[in-house]
Amino acid sequence: MGCVSDRITRKNVMALFHLVLALVIPLLFIGHNSVAVHGFAVVFGFAMGADYMLISLVVADCFGLTSLEKLLALIVMADSLGQTYGP
Repeated sequence: MGCVSDRITRKNVMALFHLVLALVIPLLFIGHNSVAVHGFAVVFGFAMGADYMLISLVVADCFGLTSLEKLLALIVMADSLGQTYGP
């Protein structure tokens, strides 16, 4: 993801992977199809990994390096709480 985000705008790369996350969710609605579930797991896992790698780069681009650790702490905490209690 580092090489891709160096060539293309980091915000656009992150938006692309959020779009991939949204587009792969309907695969879960295909009933009892193991290929769809495995495909979902692979694509969703890759897109979530890319998202987590790009968070620090996008925050640094938008807000600078002086407030990076405070903002990342808030973002990761909110993300963790949302993923825990959201479902």
